[in-house]
Amino acid sequence: MSSRRAALQLRLRARAKRWLGWENAAQRSQGLPRSRAARMRQRLSDAIIHNFLDMALRYHPIVEWLRPRLDAGHRVLEVGSGPVGITPYLRRPVVGVDRTFGGPSSGLLVRCRADIVQLPFADRQFKAVLCVDVLEHLDHDVRRAAVREVLRCADRWAVLAFPSGSQAAARERELGELLRRRLGVQDRFLQEHLQKGLPELSDVLELIETVSGEIGRHFRAEVVGNVSLDSWRHVQRAKADILLRAVHIAAFPVFFWVLRRRNQEPCYRRILFLESV
Repeated sequence: MSSRRAALQLRLRARAKRWLGWENAAQRSQGLPRSRAARMRQRLSDAIIHNFLDMALRYHPIVEWLRPRLDAGHRVLEVGSGPVGITPYLRRPVVGVDRTFGGPSSGLLVRCRADIVQLPFADRQFKAVLCVDVLEHLDHDVRRAAVREVLRCADRWAVLAFPSGSQAAARERELGELLRRRLGVQDRFLQEHLQKGLPELSDVLELIETVSGEIGRHFRAEVVGNVSLDSWRHVQRAKADILLRAVHIAAFPVFFWVLRRRNQEPCYRRILFLESV
């Protein structure tokens, strides 16, 4: 890809984010009348967020597992939610914890600024606690404290999801090189993954057993793979091709229907469904 085309893609992406209000969503006034154009942009923003293949494939099995278990009065916490988290798919209020909330907004997310290693909640305050694609951004010596806080705050269920394994790491390196070659930029999330190292499933299971003993609880674990490596690579290539991203969004129902069924091993991500027993 020529440098001129790459620069054009980056400019178009930045302008789209500004027009949708994603760059200053955290500063939006709440509860004030909004113009018709602003309401239209919000509806379009909601539709685009819902139709992001990467997020939809990531959260789909979690929603399918959680939804039949949750009653209307159950409280849900997502640690490391960002400004949206699981809310476009679970479609219920969720308390979201993160250090910053820049980007697109969700009216269903109740924001709480805090650090994962010191959550400002009582023990077992939430019926379910989620931590999705967060552990790989933490140093190894922080992961234990993070897992402990997630389990401490969970009354019945906890969900930990994270990319894992040498094959996933290799695909991430390939994607990083593709983005650098085509767009001349480094993806900061991939860079953090490479610097911190992807969590190993066996290490996380050991952490769960250790911290469960520390807090006097026992959790039964169900482990599933999420998103085949081939599907993940196809979806992630859209980061380097704005036209492919547009096709993914426009034809979201078709891509989502196909790719969520192509969940064969090797998978990019592991999801641990934990139940307190």
